[in-house]
Amino acid sequence: MPSRREFIGSLLAGAVVGGCSGKKGHGERAKATPKKATPVKAPKKEAPATVDADLLRELTKPPVYIPRDDTLSGIRQVKAPGAELIEVAGDRPDEMVKLGMRAIGGMKLFISPNDRVVISPNFAWARPPGTGATTDPELVRSVIQLCWDAGAREVVCLDYASDMTPRAFKVCGAYKATEGTRARLISPWSAEQFIRVDDFKKGKLHASDKIGWQAVASVLMRCDVFINMPVFKHHREVGVTGALKKLMGCIWRRSTYHSVDLDGCIAELAAVLRPTLTIMDGTRILTTNGPDGPGKVATVNRMLLSVDPLLADAYACRWLERDPLKIKHLARAAKLGVGKIDVSKGMIEKVGI
Repeated sequence: MPSRREFIGSLLAGAVVGGCSGKKGHGERAKATPKKATPVKAPKKEAPATVDADLLRELTKPPVYIPRDDTLSGIRQVKAPGAELIEVAGDRPDEMVKLGMRAIGGMKLFISPNDRVVISPNFAWARPPGTGATTDPELVRSVIQLCWDAGAREVVCLDYASDMTPRAFKVCGAYKATEGTRARLISPWSAEQFIRVDDFKKGKLHASDKIGWQAVASVLMRCDVFINMPVFKHHREVGVTGALKKLMGCIWRRSTYHSVDLDGCIAELAAVLRPTLTIMDGTRILTTNGPDGPGKVATVNRMLLSVDPLLADAYACRWLERDPLKIKHLARAAKLGVGKIDVSKGMIEKVGI
């Protein structure tokens, strides 16, 4: 009697002969149509867990904490004696800002002798001047000089760069804007350069567990005057970016805003961090693919100066043919009392060179 191993071996040999030989053999009584092999789907691989490096870094709490409700109250608020918003037409930013400042009351209305001044242009991106992504460096240089002329004892040029800082500052013209002006140019990248502020807990989102706390650049905590200098442009996520959105260049936890409620967080930020003056660059603006571009650039040749950042944003929406009431973060900021969103109710003066 053949062993079990020999029996299985004979079966395998017959299967090979019957399947491969051209002759009719003993095992070919009914020639069956071979079945198509069913492909076996490989098991789906789970995507590896990814960690947002910026979000992870922002979990590090700045070491300094000031448990007071009025920690940002040192930033001066000024009521314009005439128009609430000045629109300047022209193609030379350095001359336009001088004309605009005279129309709104002069830099000495905002800056007193020995004041510490923080200027915050949009120097976040490695995009050349004229591409509509960053504030014109000649405009920034002119504002720095106006601050010195008004008697400032310190001028700091601040923006938390989104691209790598040295490259961003070189390409966008930030170094040239401040070179030889005695102004300090900084992009705060470490937790030690920020201070946690209790003011933000007034907002529902900032008081929630998802955010919990926010911090601002420490230079803002000791400044007297804060001049916000955005460039108005398209923004992929929130529609437009201008004076209110630009304030994110002064805070520590930015990625958290994107993961929670960007529109609401911007509105709450604007309700807490209020600039003394907004000078908005509208000479050339990105109309598509903002905020970083590249995209289509429109030559608008306008500049806005205002003590009301929301009014400036609402007015600038016409450059992109947008209704400010339909821009969520602007509408929500209006409900929080940040400023005027109805431009028909604002006192506006137009000047030109």
